[in-house]
Amino acid sequence: MGKVFKVWSHAERLNDNNARCKLCELVLSAKGGNTSTLRKHLIGTHCIDVDKNDSTNSTPSIASFLVGKPNLSKARTLQIDHRIAAFIAQDGSPISIVNGEGFKSLINFLKPDYNIKSRTNTA
Repeated sequence: MGKVFKVWSHAERLNDNNARCKLCELVLSAKGGNTSTLRKHLIGTHCIDVDKNDSTNSTPSIASFLVGKPNLSKARTLQIDHRIAAFIAQDGSPISIVNGEGFKSLINFLKPDYNIKSRTNTA
């Protein structure tokens, strides 16, 4: 099995410029089918080196599951913050809605790596 094929066995092409890691769902650059960013991600995040010719790379290591999902970028976190603020303002909901178990459960389901802000926790 070729190295490029091994990389694509761990990722799915989204369009001409991007691909998604099948292990953690992170979207990465893959312009023109280039696999170098995907290869570096697999090595650095999931300890999978597709350049090695051994059978241990056929399944993800336990370390890849212990690392967890990557943190959201600051830009994406700000987008989510603004959407939550707009939701609160549009519906006339109290700010304390973000402290409710239902809201926390919903956000955790949708974006587990998002840190919900509150009046006492704005960092």
